[in-house]
Amino acid sequence: MQVVDGDVQVGCGGATGWAASVMTAGRPGVLTQAQVEDAFTSLLADAKYQGELSRSFLEDGASATRWRVLRVDGDTYTLGLGRWTARGPGNGATVFEIQGYPGSWTWAGGGACHLAPVLASGHEWMAVTAPTVGLDRTSTEPEVGLSEGACSSGRDPRPYLHTPVVRETRTTVTVFWTATPPEGIQDCVGRAPVDVSLHLPSPLGERMLLDGSTYPPTRVGRTSPSPPEPAH
Repeated sequence: MQVVDGDVQVGCGGATGWAASVMTAGRPGVLTQAQVEDAFTSLLADAKYQGELSRSFLEDGASATRWRVLRVDGDTYTLGLGRWTARGPGNGATVFEIQGYPGSWTWAGGGACHLAPVLASGHEWMAVTAPTVGLDRTSTEPEVGLSEGACSSGRDPRPYLHTPVVRETRTTVTVFWTATPPEGIQDCVGRAPVDVSLHLPSPLGERMLLDGSTYPPTRVGRTSPSPPEPAH
């Protein structure tokens, strides 16, 4: 995972993202409320954007839409719209990119965000799922399911897997598993997860198994993020 000044970088997929710590309040001192309202107002007045923006992104209007700056690349600003917390986007929250400066704004895109830690080059996330036979909580070599999140023409991912990183606590076992990405243009062919043995220092027991390919890690077998770990 990419870590800058001790802060995990997260994003909506791809090689770029932002510091996880900015998701609640945003990066300070970048854009003012007046500047963002100017951008939203000018984009809503543009017939090229107005329909989609008023229905999908700025339905609350220029002044009432909640925002925070997540990332800055030159004159391109990645905003988080709606309710964001330290755990990421809330229900209905989106990312939204604008380019330019006051008086000359363009919309660069946006949409829903399935948050994941940003990976270094040469790695792609493997999603960890429950195996077809169910989790063996008594073994130090239990099988888990693995599936690629990126398009890979339905390849068998097992020859391309990297050694997983396992983080244990008293109540959880978090698995961070990656693979070498495929090269060239790929088809998005669906493939069932493959079952692979996971080496653990000690059996899973009653601890939660978490998939580290999402941020925050997701409990394997559930679709919602796991609750915060208790202090210990």
